[in-house]
Amino acid sequence: MRFKSVCMAGGIAALLVATGSTVASAEEPLNSSLEVVEEVAPEVFADAHPEVSVDGSTASAEVTMPGDPAEVVATAEVEADASSITMGGLVGEPITLTIESEYDVAPELTDSGELLVENSSGISSVAVIKEDASVQVASTLDGPEASERIPYELTSDVPTTLQITDSGMVLQLDAQGELVGSVAPPWARDAAGRDVPTHFEVSGNELVQVVEHHMSGFEYPIVADPYAGKNLFGGMSYSFTKKAFSITKSAYGAKIHYPTNYWIFTSYGWKEFLARTPARSFVNTSVHQQYDCHAAGGYYNWAGATWDFETYRPARTGGNWGFGSAIHHCNWTTASRY
Repeated sequence: MRFKSVCMAGGIAALLVATGSTVASAEEPLNSSLEVVEEVAPEVFADAHPEVSVDGSTASAEVTMPGDPAEVVATAEVEADASSITMGGLVGEPITLTIESEYDVAPELTDSGELLVENSSGISSVAVIKEDASVQVASTLDGPEASERIPYELTSDVPTTLQITDSGMVLQLDAQGELVGSVAPPWARDAAGRDVPTHFEVSGNELVQVVEHHMSGFEYPIVADPYAGKNLFGGMSYSFTKKAFSITKSAYGAKIHYPTNYWIFTSYGWKEFLARTPARSFVNTSVHQQYDCHAAGGYYNWAGATWDFETYRPARTGGNWGFGSAIHHCNWTTASRY
């Protein structure tokens, strides 16, 4: 297999040209881990943040909303010395994802801000800040001797607990049961592109991704990820001319919007909308119903990544926005029909 020199948006400026196996070598473990992830799971770098600032052992990025002054809605900061990434936003406390390992090589940052971690259990990790300030950690398992358990720690400035949902994602909840952060359902893929069985286990603030690769038949290296984030939404605005709110799902929000997960949007997502949206005084019952309708159907993408809620639409009788939804697509004109 031959690796080509490539340029990735917000990612590594150039990868080394190498010929041979994708398995990381002892001489060049960090460069090889970057190359392996690019070869096996190139999507990890596809939506990397384009402007990560690197200062010594720290890398940081932020997401802003247009305005005067511009409003910072999300941040991410990588600390190489602690092999940790802290994500912050307008809603709730910051969260920190730490890659737990015994280092063979001291963690380091690339010039473009990716965190590289090599440990003694046959696993190396690459952490990438995404364009919406969420973070994806892609871990490479070198061969059959690598551990099946990849440990992380997910913490916050306030006490939190971790809860696994039926879809396999992890919710980080504070003492009041409010969402502080979350981790998307895990995946793992071998060098031939085949899915490898994987799941999360939690204990306190410890998050472990279990990759069941010791069964026969997989090709190495294997890449597995946790993808963590805070904000479910990116941009939010209100048009006085159109009398409508407009909100856009963040890249992370779109990633975790599954049919079995839409309740996360109707509960925690609605609270984020209320906390962040401008012109909150114009939010009415109909806007809430339109929001729930979009959240329930948004994973099919007919609602799109951007949702509009018009304040002039009538509230649905008995709250039954679901009637005729295949026709009105959340844009009803009457209280009881379409």
